[in-house]
Amino acid sequence: MLIFTVSLILSASGVGVVWCLARRRQWLDYPNERSSHDQPIPTGGGIALVLIALATIFRVMRGWLFLSFFPAVLLIATVSVIDDFRGVSIHKRLFIHGLASLLIVGAAAKNAGGSILFLLFSFFFIMTMANFYNFMDGIDGLAGLEGLWGGLFLAWLSDGTGSTAGIAPFFYVLAGGCLGFLFWNFPRPRARIFLGDVGSTFLGFSFAALWCLDVAGDWFKMIPFLLIFGNFLVDAGLTLMLRCLRGEAWHKPHRQHLYQLLVQAGCSHLQVSIGESVIVIAGGFVAWIYRLGIPAGRVLAVLYAVFLVCLWFCGRRWALARLMVSPAV
Repeated sequence: MLIFTVSLILSASGVGVVWCLARRRQWLDYPNERSSHDQPIPTGGGIALVLIALATIFRVMRGWLFLSFFPAVLLIATVSVIDDFRGVSIHKRLFIHGLASLLIVGAAAKNAGGSILFLLFSFFFIMTMANFYNFMDGIDGLAGLEGLWGGLFLAWLSDGTGSTAGIAPFFYVLAGGCLGFLFWNFPRPRARIFLGDVGSTFLGFSFAALWCLDVAGDWFKMIPFLLIFGNFLVDAGLTLMLRCLRGEAWHKPHRQHLYQLLVQAGCSHLQVSIGESVIVIAGGFVAWIYRLGIPAGRVLAVLYAVFLVCLWFCGRRWALARLMVSPAV
């Protein structure tokens, strides 16, 4: 746990430095159609997490893992920083995300193993997770808490053997970085700085990419990741599907995710973020039981997935009822 503690300290310090720079240089996130805040807040806190990650890569990762993951993170971070401060078209962002994902999939094909179908799945899954994590970073504390618990569970359940031995420690780096960031982002009563796209996209990309490499083409070992991050995947996925069915542009800013509706319905950022954390922790323990390989684990995983979907529909209906809007909206 030393690497977790070091990452925590460096993150808390680094985000503090970014906060000072953001206030001085007016790096601010102004309220828009997607925002759940009503005043400009300093942004770019994720820059500190990315720098810590890049520094750790030099120390922890070796060989093909380093040669694939380092440039991929650099690509993701660069386009996200530019998007945070100048704006980048959706097509250019997706192109860079695809290029970074291709680096990971290429490394997996050569060194980590997996069928063509699994590699194709990994490519789209990594891109999806990077964007879903960004979509779900909309209220104080949510993305940080998700990264903290998600990173800890992935580190716990990671194989961490053979050619991917450097992966498990990196999950601790991500988790520690998220906890350090939470010192500045936790709602008390409001966050002092946001991750920005550079932080949220980096976290989603890193978690998915590293896990796809770690499971080395084993479909069943992908299930724990889906259980741990099930709340983000269900909320982002079902909301995106609903918007597409309505003919809305999926990438346009909005406040239709369940966590956003709950805040609009009167729940505080703290209540929603803590509630989401409980769900992540529950998913982590379901993932652990599943990894035991007992029949009950598979049944529990299915029941948990059904629970998440039902919870999304029920939560959405409750929030819209509080807002006096038809569930069809």
